[in-house]
Amino acid sequence: MKDREKVTDGGFGSKGSVGWAAIEKHKTNQIKIEYFGTKEDDHFNLISYPTSNLDKYLADCKLVIVRVKNEARSHWVLVTGKEGDQYNIVDPGYKNKHFLSDYGDIYSYVVVEKR
Repeated sequence: MKDREKVTDGGFGSKGSVGWAAIEKHKTNQIKIEYFGTKEDDHFNLISYPTSNLDKYLADCKLVIVRVKNEARSHWVLVTGKEGDQYNIVDPGYKNKHFLSDYGDIYSYVVVEKR
């Protein structure tokens, strides 16, 4: 764990790591969070999920966060919508990445919605 980034109670580390335990701690009864796949950044599932799994959540205006692989390790991005076959993303670590196809497969995803 010496290489692991310390995550604050705010839910993020100084290098952008997501602290899922902090998110669980701070969520209210008004928010529902569903996890598909593992939340652990150290290991990849060997299973990738089809991006079409995201369509129903985006159509219902739910918040969708997906885990992809960047050059060094796993990385989480926010999917903001879909135009044609292209999924738009906001990437907190890479300003030049705008589409989920910039990464390829997704290995986990999280859906957040209001109750």
